[in-house]
Amino acid sequence: MIGTKIKELRESKKISQSKLAIILNINQSDISKLENGTIKTIDSELLYKISQVFNVTLDSFFDKDYSISISQEKIMALSSEQKTQIILKILDIIEKTI
Repeated sequence: MIGTKIKELRESKKISQSKLAIILNINQSDISKLENGTIKTIDSELLYKISQVFNVTLDSFFDKDYSISISQEKIMALSSEQKTQIILKILDIIEKTI
């Protein structure tokens, strides 16, 4: 998902993988691996640099479909076990988006 977004941004600016790699001071093969999903995780500092290159916010790399809307009263009414299950689901979603 992040790799797809990087590729979209790079292509929209007509920047080659090689040029982006030079700008970010990394190997071109790493750009390729990020874009095709071979690399599943990305360093937060690198993601920040990429966001600066393309002048986008960090949240633009993540799927907006995972937005959560729940009131504070509902959260307070949940048992500890229910809260734990929600946290685990959120962590699972985060892992899948990286």
